[in-house]
Amino acid sequence: MTRPPQRPTATSGPPRAGFTLIELLVVIVVIGMLVALLLPAIQGAVRTAKNAAATTELKQLDQAFAAFKTQYGDYPPSRVLLFENGWFTTSSTTALTTPTGGTDMTVGQLAQRSLQYMRKFFPKTTFSTSSAVWVAADNQWYDFNGDGVLQTTPYVLEGHQAFVFFLGGLPRKTEDGYAMTGFAKNPANPFTPEVAPSGAPNFFSNNRVQPLFQFSADRLQAPDPTIASPLNTSGFPGYLDSLGNTLGSGQINFIAYFSAYGNNRYDPNDVNFLENDDGGTLVLNKYKVGFPISGATGGSNLANSTAPNPYTTTATTAAVVNYVNPQTYQLISSGLDGQYGPGGMYKANASAGALQFDATATTPAADTTLRLRERDNLTNFHGGTLE
Repeated sequence: MTRPPQRPTATSGPPRAGFTLIELLVVIVVIGMLVALLLPAIQGAVRTAKNAAATTELKQLDQAFAAFKTQYGDYPPSRVLLFENGWFTTSSTTALTTPTGGTDMTVGQLAQRSLQYMRKFFPKTTFSTSSAVWVAADNQWYDFNGDGVLQTTPYVLEGHQAFVFFLGGLPRKTEDGYAMTGFAKNPANPFTPEVAPSGAPNFFSNNRVQPLFQFSADRLQAPDPTIASPLNTSGFPGYLDSLGNTLGSGQINFIAYFSAYGNNRYDPNDVNFLENDDGGTLVLNKYKVGFPISGATGGSNLANSTAPNPYTTTATTAAVVNYVNPQTYQLISSGLDGQYGPGGMYKANASAGALQFDATATTPAADTTLRLRERDNLTNFHGGTLE
């Protein structure tokens, strides 16, 4: 029996070519919700990976510092005043100043401290406290910054540059930044450049001691002398923080290095960066330090210092300030937010304010927000961030 033909229903017809607008909107909303849920996890994983890489590098620097101490007998100082003619003016009473105009030690005091280490590390090199070892006619000198020019005035290498110098030797400018070339094996002048300066064809040495740390050329950069300390005119590179942040003022971030000088005598002025707070006001810090300070107000051991500063286990207002790693050194990264913070005794949930001195140099500052910027800081003495 033949079945009669079926009538087409109202819903029958050709198949649809795609989604309706409402269906597309629903899909987009769902995808957006998934991305919103996954994004924090992805960002967290990226932060963790960056922090892990930066922490690993700090550990590698620790190994390089240990190798330096084995080879030279001590850890490097975190600030040196260098005289390319070899004449260290230890009798100078001229006061050094911080970038904010605060009082520091004298030129003679820093020269004496610098000379102590230079003689210890390079015992067969001639340095003088009374006259120049080299003059321009000699056609050679102590070319500490490797630029091929005899600098007639001294210059300072601060902590972010000093460890590059002692671990890496002389810098050589390249298209990518700088290359650290180590020291020459000539004991009388280990500060001979790898490439002969113009006009001095015999003043170079390819026979060199290799650097103790392999610095990445693209992260070796000279600080801006208009932002850093007044004597920072050497063009000597510091080592950029691997997290790649910059301060609000445009100052690039370096890994900060502070030496304890073997006896808990940290010098907070060894690394002076101008750091602005969120309101654009310069963060001023005053520290009690172990060396005599000429003409300081509020006490013979009080000095201005701008962030970053070394970390302590006691408040900086204490009669005796105890530092973390009291006999070695501190390496400090500003973390992912690019802000170092005031340093001193770190307390993540401090309710009594930041623990550096205020403008009167008598009490801790009242701005509790300064502590927040330190939570993501990385150091060689704390596993992971400070928080």
